[in-house]
Amino acid sequence: MKNKQLVQPYERKVIYFDEITEKDVFSKLINLEQLTFELTDACNLKCKYCGYGEFYTTHDKRENRFMDFNIAKRIIDYLFEIWRKHPGKASIRKIIIGFYGGEPLLNMNLISDYWLYRNIASCSSYYFRIQYDNKCHIVG
Repeated sequence: MKNKQLVQPYERKVIYFDEITEKDVFSKLINLEQLTFELTDACNLKCKYCGYGEFYTTHDKRENRFMDFNIAKRIIDYLFEIWRKHPGKASIRKIIIGFYGGEPLLNMNLISDYWLYRNIASCSSYYFRIQYDNKCHIVG
């Protein structure tokens, strides 16, 4: 690159806008609108432009790991326990469940296990919408 002075090393800076209290965090959990699971850091593609690709150095190392359903289940159980005890702002909870990762569909078993478990654990006062980040390379 000709203009090396334009390329600056990335510096991580922590900026505190104000103090976050335990009450703030609990309120966010009670009124949670979106929950995203990183299902895997594995990917079937090696895109150069990917945030985890060779053009970027500010990410953690990708190790082809997969989230175990028991971890997702513990998170779901924890949140359902909070929601049962503490009503949120809306009478029907609308929650987006996101599946993210290198290629989330490489961990399709967790998505289907989650779906079956959610149907058992939930009740009529919950409305879930599922979304996932996908490269559309293994769909079909």
